Amino acid sequence: MSLDMMSICVSAKELAKLVIMGAHLRGMTRQSNRKHRFLLSRSVTLCLVLSVLAAPVAARLPVISGMAYVIDGDTLVIRRRHVRLFGIDAFERDQTCGRFRCGIEARKVLSDLIKGRTLICETKAIDTYGRTVAVCKISGGQDIGGEMVRRGLAVAYRSFSTQYIGDESYAKSHHLGAWAHGFESPLQYRRNMH
Repeated sequence: MSLDMMSICVSAKELAKLVIMGAHLRGMTRQSNRKHRFLLSRSVTLCLVLSVLAAPVAARLPVISGMAYVIDGDTLVIRRRHVRLFGIDAFERDQTCGRFRCGIEARKVLSDLIKGRTLICETKAIDTYGRTVAVCKISGGQDIGGEMVRRGLAVAYRSFSTQYIGDESYAKSHHLGAWAHGFESPLQYRRNMH
């Protein structure tokens, strides 16, 4: 429950108590007293319902930070937690783009980008495999997902975000990475493998 929501709930509860106490002081009837107790219980219930509904909005997803090692071009491990880079789809490890080994190159470049650096990853979601999906930046503020797309070693994952379309256009227009060789999208590659 957020602090603002708690203070509203506490204020509502305290106000209802004051009303009941005032009723006692004025010598109101038992029936009137029951009415005020009913209002108190309703205000407390309403506050609890509002807190539960507001919790997802108020709750912030965790920030994960630390040194990482690379699984593939869009997956890292930080403190034993698998982190999938948000909004990008890198070439698979064994994927080739023409004669270019784009999957191996994607993994190598991501390793070079993060080597010896602390990552700060802002969680966006948890995927179906239980991985944290996050936007990760190196200590200087460089978004490593955007950099992978900009270098032509990943594509913008439009099904989830449009954040990296500009980086993809840059790589395509400058024939960087896989854009110099022609390729099957990582998504299509995975579909064809199964």
